Amino acid sequence: MRKILSLFLSIAIILTTGINAKIDAASNGVQAAWLTTAWSLDWPKTKNNSTAQKKELIEILDTLKDTGINTVMFQVRPYGDAMYKSSINPWSKELTGTQG
Repeated sequence: MRKILSLFLSIAIILTTGINAKIDAASNGVQAAWLTTAWSLDWPKTKNNSTAQKKELIEILDTLKDTGINTVMFQVRPYGDAMYKSSINPWSKELTGTQG
């Protein structure tokens, strides 16, 4: 239930932001979007394929840019693990399929 609620909330925010982004972009400094990685709600949809994941992310960022978004907040620690190389935190299961 929580996963579905998060999905609907994310979609609503993206749709609402996208509709008004081009209009407001000229008058406001920051037009932001949040990309979540928990449960692969926004990214990555493809598992265990870094090339496909990079392509997906570039497409998302291009779409956001086309709608007037100039700032992206990116969730890099979905479950206390990391979407980046870290000597402290384990590698995210969202990228490789297995945590660590």
